[in-house]
Amino acid sequence: MMSTPRVSLQIGTYRLYILTKHGRNNMKTTTCTILAVLSTISASYAVTLTQPIDMNNNNIVNVSNVVSSGGTQIVSGENIISLGYNEGRRQNRDKGTVNMGYNGGGLSDASGRGALNLGYVGGAGCSNAAYGDGAVNIGFCAGRNLADNHGAINMGYCGNNGLNEAYGQGAINMGYINNPTAVNDASGSGSMNVGYNDGQRRATGDGSLTGGRTTSGDGNYAFSYGSWAVGCNATSSHNYAYVFGRGLQSRRENSLSCIDLDVNGTPYANQSSFTLYSDARLKENVTMIGNALDTMLRLRGVTFTYKKTKGLPQGTRMGFIAQETETVMPSWVQDMGDGYKGMAPEGFEALSVEATRELKTSVDIQQKKVDAQQKEIEQLRQEIAEMRKMIAK
Repeated sequence: MMSTPRVSLQIGTYRLYILTKHGRNNMKTTTCTILAVLSTISASYAVTLTQPIDMNNNNIVNVSNVVSSGGTQIVSGENIISLGYNEGRRQNRDKGTVNMGYNGGGLSDASGRGALNLGYVGGAGCSNAAYGDGAVNIGFCAGRNLADNHGAINMGYCGNNGLNEAYGQGAINMGYINNPTAVNDASGSGSMNVGYNDGQRRATGDGSLTGGRTTSGDGNYAFSYGSWAVGCNATSSHNYAYVFGRGLQSRRENSLSCIDLDVNGTPYANQSSFTLYSDARLKENVTMIGNALDTMLRLRGVTFTYKKTKGLPQGTRMGFIAQETETVMPSWVQDMGDGYKGMAPEGFEALSVEATRELKTSVDIQQKKVDAQQKEIEQLRQEIAEMRKMIAK
C-alpha cells in the first residue's frame, strides 16, 4: 500500500506538517502554489525541510502544527486546517474543517463538515468548539464557547466558567459573559441571542430573539415560537409576544409589552391594541383633572408637513407645535437629544374627557337657565292673555 507523502517545516519550536496525496489535475496549481510559498518561507528563515517537497502531489490533505508539551492533536478527514499553539486537545474530525488559535489546556474542536473554530481557549475544563456541519465558533473562552448544531454561529467573550452556546440549527449567539453561573443560549432553530449577560439569557423558541443586558440572578428569556425579549431582565413566554423594556413580561400570544418604544413611522395594531397598566390597585394620589376645558382651549391644533430631513414621514399631518404646547403642558414636551423637541401627549384622552364633562356641565347650567326663563315667558304670556280678555269686556 502506497504511503501518503509528508513534508514538515521546522521554524523555531514549531513544526508545520503537510500531508499530500495524488488528486485531480485541477488541484495541482493550488497545491504547487502553497508548496512554493512554504519553500520561500524555509529559505527566508534559513530552515530546512525534513523531507523534500514533491511537486507532483496535487491535494493538501492536512496542515497542522506540532503538539506542544502535554497537548494532544487529533486529525481525521481531508482538506482540513489546524493551526496554533496547543497545550490541550485540538481536534479536526471531519472534511473541510478549520481549527485555529491558542489552546492553553482546554478543548479546541472543529467536528462538522466545513466547521470553523477560531479563538482563545483557557485551561483545563474550557472548550471552544464548532460541532455541526457549517458551524462557526469564534471568541475568547475561559468557560465554554460552543456552536453546537448545523449552521449555528457562536461568537463572543466567555469568561469565568460561563456558557456561550448556539445550540439550535441556524441559531446565532453573540455576547459577553463573565460569571460562573451565567448562560448565553440560542437553542431554538433560527433563534438569536445577543447582548451582555451576568445571569441567564435564553432564546429557546424557534425563531425567537433575546437581546440586552441581564443582571446576576435574573434572566432574559424568549421561550416560545417567534417571541422577542429585548431589554434588561425581560421575558417573553407566549408565541409571537414581543417584550421591550426592563423587567417586563409578556401577557398573552400576539401581544406587545414595552417601555419607551421609539417608532420612526406609523405603528399598526392588527386586531389588537397597545395596553398600559391601569389597575386601581396600582395607583395612588388620584385626583380629578381641574380646568380641563380651559387647558384644552389654550392648545392650538394645526395641520402641517414635515421638512424633508431626519427621515420623518411625509404628507399632511395633524397635531401640535412643541414650543407652543410646552407653555401649556410642559410634561408633554421632551428633548429628543439632538437639539429638537418632541411630544408625548400622555393623558390627552383623560384631559379631553374632563374638558367635555366641564363643557357639558356648563351647557347643562345654561340649559337650566334657559328652561327657567322659558317658563317665566310662558307665565307672562298667560298673564298678558288674561289681561287682554279683561280689557275686552
